[in-house]
Amino acid sequence: MKNFKIESFIYLCFFIAAATFYQSTSIQSELDKNVESIEISKNQFEDAMADAKDLEVGDFK
Repeated sequence: MKNFKIESFIYLCFFIAAATFYQSTSIQSELDKNVESIEISKNQFEDAMADAKDLEVGDFK
């Protein structure tokens, strides 16, 4: 009976480690997507600012 408890504990530890690894890779994937989205937005903002520098006050009339 004692060996069964030790074996169950070892399996529980492996399960927790696997679940933690899966969750961390899932979170990292979401973070990578967010960083990519932010970089795209940043590039669009920089492009818009570059275009705005070329405008003059009379362009809005």
